[in-house]
Amino acid sequence: MLTDAAEVSAELRRALVRVGCDFTQQGAEGADGAAVTDADTRAVLLLQVEDMDAAVLLGRSPLSLVLSADWDGVLDGDAEEHRRVLNDWNARHTVPRAVAVLDVDGDARVHLDSVMDCSAGVGPAQVDEWVRRALAGLSQVTEFLDEQFPDAARVELEDAAEEPSEGADAEGGEDPDAGADADTGGSDAPDTADSTALVAGDPVTLDRIAAVVPGETVSIKENGASGRRGNGYVRTVGAAAPDIALHDGTLTVTTGAAFGDAGEVPAEALDWLRAVCGQVNTDPDGVVSVVTGDSGDVIMTSALHRPVGAGMNDAQLAAVLATARAQVGVRFDGLVAEVTGGSTGGELGEVTDA
Repeated sequence: MLTDAAEVSAELRRALVRVGCDFTQQGAEGADGAAVTDADTRAVLLLQVEDMDAAVLLGRSPLSLVLSADWDGVLDGDAEEHRRVLNDWNARHTVPRAVAVLDVDGDARVHLDSVMDCSAGVGPAQVDEWVRRALAGLSQVTEFLDEQFPDAARVELEDAAEEPSEGADAEGGEDPDAGADADTGGSDAPDTADSTALVAGDPVTLDRIAAVVPGETVSIKENGASGRRGNGYVRTVGAAAPDIALHDGTLTVTTGAAFGDAGEVPAEALDWLRAVCGQVNTDPDGVVSVVTGDSGDVIMTSALHRPVGAGMNDAQLAAVLATARAQVGVRFDGLVAEVTGGSTGGELGEVTDA
């Protein structure tokens, strides 16, 4: 298990080489442009990814990996439509999180990120799986944005690497939301391009999830939306207690509430809810908030997704769940308070399906 920033950084580089993604090192700088040398230093690897300014950052407080990218298109016209499109992406995909932001030139751009908390330690296979899914997500979202905004003006991207590491440009792998269980996991990563040499960890299952939240479990439902055995969710005590879903190799901690029937909520209110979600989706913790409800109830949800196909030991699983549930709970309470003017529960309806 890797618990040191230098170890995680080295494993990240090996994973990028394995998938064939070229990168180069960039020194970390603070907000004033001065070099950062304290515990919050972020090593930055610039990636060569088509149609993207992309980089992987190593956070040290807490220890984390962050894939950050900006699509090369410029959003123009109806901001409400931009929010709807990005909200739809976030509601249907686990990576990357997408949000509209203004760049240094004042242009509206799509910022994308994928975050993995490594504070509980991380195995080489987990780094490998995260890199593959994050890069595959960038490839998929590029196609999505090109289809949604075909007439968007394009900005000129800087060359990410004058002397990149060895390895051809890569799309990054399969659909990250397909989530096929990985064959990888373990402790010591070899310097090889063969990811199958990594040793698998303990599979994450619904029963193991329930076991590390003792005294809280209400029910376990197997056979999730895809119909595959092992998918489903663990429901926990309390309307605001985040539930835990397992879907094709992705662990999702989620909570939400209903805001009324879709036919009774004005379009202006829906757009405002999307705008509130978009605002908090710029926070760096990786929690994604969305609004759904084209039919039925209008539901606002906050969630944190993590690939677990490479497996986890019990201590890591417990720590990851505790951290994720705390983050999702805080985020959702803040959203509800914003929407209701201070209430964190009130008359909102509990969401009964994870």
